Amino acid sequence: MSVAPARVVVFAEDSAWWARDVLRALLVEMVRGLWRPPGSLDGALEFVADEEIGVEVHRLSVGCAWKDKRTKATSFVRSLTDLLRAGCIVVVHFDADCLWSERHKQDENGDTRAKFCRLIFNRLKESPPAPDWRERLLLFVPHDELEAWLFQNTEAVRVVLRAAGRLNPGVEALLSDWAKDRAALDRTKSPKDQLRSPQGHILVETLCLVPLAEAGFPTAEVRALGTSYAYAMAGVRRCQALRQAVQRATKARRRAEAAQAWRGMRQDPHEERP
Repeated sequence: MSVAPARVVVFAEDSAWWARDVLRALLVEMVRGLWRPPGSLDGALEFVADEEIGVEVHRLSVGCAWKDKRTKATSFVRSLTDLLRAGCIVVVHFDADCLWSERHKQDENGDTRAKFCRLIFNRLKESPPAPDWRERLLLFVPHDELEAWLFQNTEAVRVVLRAAGRLNPGVEALLSDWAKDRAALDRTKSPKDQLRSPQGHILVETLCLVPLAEAGFPTAEVRALGTSYAYAMAGVRRCQALRQAVQRATKARRRAEAAQAWRGMRQDPHEERP
C-alpha cells in the first residue's frame, strides 16, 4: 500500500542550474541526520518539478528578487501562499552575506533575513495560508554564503576539484585546515573566494557542487557547531508534516519488507524458484 509523500518546493537565491538540486540534497541529508530513515526517501519526499512551479515564480527568488517590495515581493507572497495553502513544504534559500558572529550587528538595510521577515514573512502572518504554515516554511540562510555549508564536505571538495584538474597544494592545505576546525568556515568571509588558482581564478566557478551536499556530508559535526546550519536544521526538525511523511514511509517500507519475508517463508521449499 503506497503512502502520500510530502511535496517539497525549493527556491534558491543562486542562478546556477544545479542550485535547487544542492538544496534538495541538503534537506535529504538533514532528514537522514534527524530521523535516520532506512533506505531511500523516495516514498517520503516528492520534490515538485521546477516546470510545475514555473520559471517566472522561481525568478522571484533568484538574486533575492523579492526585495523589490513594489511588485516582486507581492508576487512571491502570493506564490508562497498558494503553495503553503496546498500543503507543500517550502524551502527558501538566501545567503546572509555576513559572518555568523556578525549577525546581530547588521543594520536593517543590510540584513537580508530582516528584509525577508519584513517583506515576506510578516505579510504571510497577516493572512495565514494554513494553521501550520510556519512549520512548513523552511529558511536555509547560510552565513556567510552557501559554500560555507558545502565546503564542510572537504573530501567531496577535493574529489570535485581533482576531477576538474583544479586541485593545488595551497587549496589542499586549506581544506585540511577546515576539516580539522569545522568552525573555521563560519569565521571565513566568502569561502568560495578562498579557493583560488595561482592565477587568482575562483576554482569552483562553473563546477556543479551537488556532490558536496550528498552522502558523506558531515551533518552531525556541522550541526554540533550551533551556527547557521544548525539553525536551519532546527527548522526542519520542527516541521511535523515532514516528520510524519518520513514516519509513514518508514512504516510502509517495513510492512512491505515483512510481507515479502512472510511470502518467502510460506513458499513451498520444493517449488522451483526463479
